[in-house]
Amino acid sequence: RIAALASITALATGHGHVLALDSKGQVWSWGANAAGQLGTGGLAESATPAKLKLPTRIQRIAAGDTHSLAVDDKGRLWAWGSNNFGQTGDTSAKYSSLPLRIATGFAVAHIDAGMYYTVAASAQGDVFAWGWNGMGQLARQDVAFSAKPLRVPALSRVTRLAAGVGHTLALCADGTVFAWGDNRASACGAFPSVAVQATPNRIAFA
Repeated sequence: RIAALASITALATGHGHVLALDSKGQVWSWGANAAGQLGTGGLAESATPAKLKLPTRIQRIAAGDTHSLAVDDKGRLWAWGSNNFGQTGDTSAKYSSLPLRIATGFAVAHIDAGMYYTVAASAQGDVFAWGWNGMGQLARQDVAFSAKPLRVPALSRVTRLAAGVGHTLALCADGTVFAWGDNRASACGAFPSVAVQATPNRIAFA
C-alpha cells in the first residue's frame, strides 16, 4: 500500500514513473525522474509520492515513456518531462522538470501518451497527435516529428483514446474502433507486412 496517498481517483504509469490524481484534483508522482517526468523541479528519483504544484484543479492525467500530462477542469493541457521529439508540446527545450502550460488551440477532453508521442481528443471528438512519428504515430505519410498538435484525418466523434508504445486506438461514439502507428505485430489490425499503419484503420470485430 502507498501510505502517503488517499482518495485516489485515477492512475497513469510511464516506463518507470507513476502519476496519481486525487479527489481534490491534485496530482502526485513518484518513481524514475531522469527527464523531469515527476514534475517536482529536480531530476532525482523518488520512492515517496510528491504533490505537484499545479495552479488549477486537474481532471485527467496520462504518462508516456518519460513524459507526463495533465488536463485541468477548463480543458487546458499541462506537460512535463522529456521533450526530445516535441512530445510535451513545448517548442523551447528538450525536457522540463516542472509542469508547463501547453497551448493546444482546443479544449482537451481525453489524453494519452506513448513512448515519445501524445494523443488527445477535443470536446467535439476530433483527434490530434504530436511528438515522435517514426512508426506513423501522428497518422502522417511522412515520419517527421512535430511539437504542434496535428489533426488526425478521417476521425470524428472520438470518445476514448489508448496509446501503446508506438500505436494508438480510438473509440468513436458509434462503437467503431480505429488504430494507427506501429503494426509490426498487427496491433493496428492490418497484416504485419504493413509495418507502418499511417492512416487510421478500422478494426473489424467478427
